[in-house]
Amino acid sequence: MGINTVCQAWSSTPSECSYASCDTVVGEVEFGRFAGTFVAKQVKVLHVQVRNLTRVGWHHLSNFNQVVDLCLDVTSGPLDLRPIRAMTQLQDCMLIGSDVSNQNLQELGPLPNLRRLTVHGGNVSDLGVKTLSQNLRKLEMLDINRCRVTDACLQSIATLRDLVFLRLKSGDYDDERRLSDGGAYGIWKLPRLQYVSMDWNAHMHHIVHPIAPLRELDLSCGGADDWSVSNIASSFPHLIYLDVSGTNITDHALKPLCALHALQSLNVHFCKLTPVALECLTALPNLHTLCISSPHVEPVEHLAALLRMACERRVLITPTNEWTLSKNDARAVYQLVTSL
Repeated sequence: MGINTVCQAWSSTPSECSYASCDTVVGEVEFGRFAGTFVAKQVKVLHVQVRNLTRVGWHHLSNFNQVVDLCLDVTSGPLDLRPIRAMTQLQDCMLIGSDVSNQNLQELGPLPNLRRLTVHGGNVSDLGVKTLSQNLRKLEMLDINRCRVTDACLQSIATLRDLVFLRLKSGDYDDERRLSDGGAYGIWKLPRLQYVSMDWNAHMHHIVHPIAPLRELDLSCGGADDWSVSNIASSFPHLIYLDVSGTNITDHALKPLCALHALQSLNVHFCKLTPVALECLTALPNLHTLCISSPHVEPVEHLAALLRMACERRVLITPTNEWTLSKNDARAVYQLVTSL
């Protein structure tokens, strides 16, 4: 359905229009027509892709001043996000575009009700994150992809006392942009923080008196080692999800993991682990998803050590070749493997 069809379909029922969306990329003329159609119709959800808008085109955004959920995908052209300030009821905001910059995040201003912000494909640094932390004091979710940040940004984020979800991913940038133990000190003091995923260059050996009720932690492809896992297990005993894939952990990291009795999902893809050590994970009473692989051990050897766990209770095992093993499948494969 193109933009003209959408406008015609909704123009006849203005009192019922709460969702405005367009499945094609629109330019300035089309976007102006789109915005004009829905002015004063109390649109609450706005999802749109735009290209090559001028300042006049961007101004049309201010017509949607009742929006609470905004997804703005900018495929080309300059950005001017100042009109979003008119959306004083905005709670969810997703910005997609390779040109999203620190200046654009500053243009958002102090949106009083914004709770969740996602920025995908931009070029955001410490300055942009600091601006967000100063202006958006009620943020509960901050998700920025392809950001170039250092420990300095974590100091700003540590002031967001309502933060529950934090993801900062650098994409293809150099490892030197990853974050360290010292910079994360304040993050672990956030009283509501439950999910963290960042590009760690850290070993996480220095988690001092954490307060955060962390439930999910992603350390994939970072500098975590055996000591890191031991520290994590003692600092965050209520974890239900842990991703240490592509890190430096060895068999010695698995014993501390067995203390995480609430753990439900564990990813150890591409870690230097042996089948014998992996077998100790049977001690985890709530584990239901285990992602395993290793360039040093054949998948069938992993299965020989772990299928017993899958047979006894519903545990999904994802070996190297990316298929998922159910409880019933496990019984059959286990019999085959043990008979070899």
